[in-house]
Amino acid sequence: MPPKLCYILPEYNPNTEQHFSHLYPFLEGLSAHYQIFLIIERSTSPVNIQGMQAIWVQRYSQTVMRILEMAFLLWKAHWQGCRLFYTHYSTFGGFGAALLTRFCGGRSFYWNCEVNKDHWVSWNPKHWKTKLKIEIPTYLTIFYSHHLVTGTPRMASYYEKTYHLKRASARVLPNWIHPERFQQQNPEGEAYLKQLSLTKDPVLLYVHRVAPRKGAHHLAPLIREIRQSVPNCQFLIVGGGPYLKMLQEEVKQESGVYLTGALPNRFLSSFYRRATIFILPSEQEGFPRVLLEAMLYRLPIVCTDVGGVADILTPKQQEFMVPRGQMSLFANKVIQLLNSSLLRKILAQESANQIEFYTQEVSIQRFSALIQ
Repeated sequence: MPPKLCYILPEYNPNTEQHFSHLYPFLEGLSAHYQIFLIIERSTSPVNIQGMQAIWVQRYSQTVMRILEMAFLLWKAHWQGCRLFYTHYSTFGGFGAALLTRFCGGRSFYWNCEVNKDHWVSWNPKHWKTKLKIEIPTYLTIFYSHHLVTGTPRMASYYEKTYHLKRASARVLPNWIHPERFQQQNPEGEAYLKQLSLTKDPVLLYVHRVAPRKGAHHLAPLIREIRQSVPNCQFLIVGGGPYLKMLQEEVKQESGVYLTGALPNRFLSSFYRRATIFILPSEQEGFPRVLLEAMLYRLPIVCTDVGGVADILTPKQQEFMVPRGQMSLFANKVIQLLNSSLLRKILAQESANQIEFYTQEVSIQRFSALIQ
């Protein structure tokens, strides 16, 4: 019989714009190797993930009741024979699994891949809600889980240093992509893209949360600087976030700049297919899965050297990775690619070769080796 695994997932939403959409087919693939008891904190619709041994969706909305309900579901999974508990980001689920396995037997694995502690708020009475609901639970979950799982070696080193973890307790599981699923044409995405009336001129694509941490405040200056050299360049900015309205105001005088807001992840194949270059001027990252999405479509990438990004790219791709905040250099790298079809072709092949290391099939094998 396959071993039993309890997997805790923060959200199920088939229309999500976030990376969770990559987790659903991964769990279906993983079900061939494990009996999976799936706990979902929030769901927007009936759950359609095939092959699960059991699916339990939390029902309560009040915090105390949610904590108690999570504790009960974790105990229920343990009572039914689960000794392996894997949590994706959920702090309440992760901390509960850590305590349960330490006192009652088993092992807990907690996935986190953010440079989060660098941005924690100060110890101030006005920040007590953030401390109590996010930061303290995150710290306790990372510290007490048997193994912290993150996306790259650099991120593992960050956690070991920042949280004072033993080196053996931090493990690396790179993100992945399901090539066949993500390359499927989506009629809704195609229809949306057609409405934008893009011309045949080059398109720079940004797909991410539109927030300062993801470099959204750099986009308007980059657009203006790049267009001084390549005036016909178009910009396609996909994502929602707290900086979206500000960015709309900053680029309202610019033609050929399209801001879509948040879109379902399943729409994105059409946008990657149309793009010329993918840009990611982030201030903070862990393992941005959008880089894998861009590689799958053989896109040249210009990005910043933050978090674990350097671990994902080939040496040739790293030539178009710039230090955080150096946006003039970033713009020059983009212009260099726009002016050289040969360079774009070389980097397209780099992307095609590199994505082979990040397929879902490979990651299922890595997952099994990680939790043995």
